[in-house]
This record gives sequence, structure tokens and C-alpha cells, in this order.
Amino acid sequence: MPLASVRPARHRRLSCVGFDARATASMQAALALIAGRSLDHWEYVEDLGADVVVYQADSALGRALARQAAALPRPQAWFVSGAADDSCDLPFPFAAVRLLRCLDHASQRLPADAPPRTGDSLCERLDALLQTPGLAGVELSLGDCSGYLSFTQRRLFWPRPFGMDELAGLLTGDVKLRPVGAGDRDLLRRLQAHCGNPVDSQALLWRIATATSGGRLLSRLDPDRPYRLVGWPPEMESTGSRSSELHCAALMAGKVLSPAHLAVASGVPAAQVNGFINACALCGLLEVPTERSAARPDKTGGLVRRLRAALALPG
Repeated sequence: MPLASVRPARHRRLSCVGFDARATASMQAALALIAGRSLDHWEYVEDLGADVVVYQADSALGRALARQAAALPRPQAWFVSGAADDSCDLPFPFAAVRLLRCLDHASQRLPADAPPRTGDSLCERLDALLQTPGLAGVELSLGDCSGYLSFTQRRLFWPRPFGMDELAGLLTGDVKLRPVGAGDRDLLRRLQAHCGNPVDSQALLWRIATATSGGRLLSRLDPDRPYRLVGWPPEMESTGSRSSELHCAALMAGKVLSPAHLAVASGVPAAQVNGFINACALCGLLEVPTERSAARPDKTGGLVRRLRAALALPG
């Protein structure tokens, strides 16, 4: 009688949305404990395109991303953290036994070959356009919907009210970009006439950078080169990852640090630090220090001093 065939283990990727550095470390520790015991081999990544994504139950963006993913043809499994009525709830700190059960459940439902997305990230493509001389903004197209991102006005103009579901669509969808120069008057008039509902573009750019960087530093940035923070991150929904971002910002305020140094000083994983640095760059909050800029007063002011005191950081 022939032996039953053994299912080959596949390489899978897992990511989290909205968690801080402690939760990321807890997830990586739980993955290490189940190594060799799960149906597939699992790797932790910073990528919304991962095979499995875990999000916080109280995160409006996490819920919107899960809804968006359910409507896309891309095969994924989304698990919630902090929903007591969910059979696949993964509460923090993450327990290896529960994680093993959820991941094996996902392995049985996911297709055999689910290749990761290829090509430059939305963050990388936007950053490349930002370096274009004479750029006034960018037209963003997602399906049959187009909006206008104005760099001069720091606003996104969208044809309908821009909420979490619209943001989730930009973060996970196939977004096409088209540069708009100051001389493209006809195109500018058409976009502005078609798109009302302006929203702050800084918060949008920040979300795009932290959510779509895939843990990789922008190609024009150097992990060992020191940079200076010249402004404060935009205000947005408070999440676990937000505390890590503010921690990094407080460490960089008034100081000159490289991304590699910041990861060591903050205790935040390098992949999350890269997303933070990319967000600062995309929002125009990052500069390479010169003798003149090093002598310039810190624009973040007393808020940073209060944050340093609250976080018990050295001055």
C-alpha cells in the first residue's frame, strides 16, 4: 500500500498593521517558537502584500484594509488582534500555540504559489516624481477614480469624500501616477474642477510611506548617512506603530542620526525605522545636514522637550 504523500512546506510571509515595536518583537519570537512545527515556513515582513496580515481590532485603518483585501483577487488571510468574539483572534502578547493554529488554518486555504508583488513600491515611485524639476503635483489614478495631489498646496483633491476606505484602496491597489507640471494648465483646471473634497496631503504621504515601503529604505537614501529632522510628523489616528514613530521623532529632534544608528538607539526594528525615515523624506521633513543647517534652531520647539521628559529620553 503506497504511503500518503507528504505536503511540501512552502515559504510564507506574515505582517502586522498598527502595532508598536514590542508587538513586532513578540510576533517574531512566537514565529521562532513554531519554526519546524507549522505546515509552512513563515517569515515576518513589513508588507501589506504578505500572505497573512494581523491588524488591531480598534484600528479604523486596519479594518478598512481588511475590507479592501477581501474585495481584491489577491489571495491573503487577515487575522484580527483584540476581538474576543473572533475564533482566530490573536491577542497581544502573541502566544505560539494560538499563532500556530491560525497560520496552519491559513496555509490550508492559501494557494500553493502566491508570489510577492514585484516592482517599485508606491512610496518609491512617488519619491522619484518628487525629484522632478517644476513639479506642481501628481495625478493619482485607481481604477476609474482619479485625484490630484498638490505639492504646492499640500492637499489631496479627490472626487468623493476621502475616508479610511479610500485610503486603504490607495495603499493596496494598483495606483497609477502622472506628473503634473506648473505649465499643464488645462490638466490642472480639469483635475481641480473634477476633484473637490481636499484633505491634508502630509498625513496621506506619511501613510503611503509607512505602509508601502516594504521595510526598505528609499533608493536615494543611505542607511549609514546622518540625517536631520526639520519638522514634526503630521497628526493622524493613534495606533501602536504611532508610538514607535513618535519615539523615533523624539530621538531625532535636534540631533543628526543615520537610519542604522536610529534603529539601535530606539530599539525599533530596522524595517519600521526605514518606513519612518521614508515618511519623513516624502513629507519634506528630512535633510542632509550642512554646517549652516546644523547651526539652525530646532523648529520642533518645546513639544519635543516635553516628549523627551515624558519618555525619559536623554536631552
